[in-house]
Amino acid sequence: MEEIKEENIEVKELGKKEIGWLAKEEESIQTPDGDYEKLPGVVFEEGKITTLMIDATEEFRNWTDPETQKTKALIPCTDNEGKKIFWCNKKNPIYKDVIHKCREAPNKAEVLVKIIQTGTKSQTRYNLVKE
Repeated sequence: MEEIKEENIEVKELGKKEIGWLAKEEESIQTPDGDYEKLPGVVFEEGKITTLMIDATEEFRNWTDPETQKTKALIPCTDNEGKKIFWCNKKNPIYKDVIHKCREAPNKAEVLVKIIQTGTKSQTRYNLVKE
């Protein structure tokens, strides 16, 4: 009987360590690593054109939401308020449009894009404004 109690104590202590580790791991997967976590995200408004200067000199980082398993591209950009991150679902049609625009741009460090948001919540759509 004494041996079983000692094993249970060890398991409980180990369990406490696991809980601490899991809490840290959960926190680390909720917030991606890197400089972009310190930058604010781009805020779009329905019916308003948002102008962004995208830096496409390096491959965009990706982040996968642990709950939905959706992967987002973290696109470094600048708007009229400063440096931001454009969190874009890679399956969203706007991502394809942004990639095409970046490929066509002569200066990959300063790719000018204008995006308009239509709809709200599940009906939200983003479109590239062509000039």
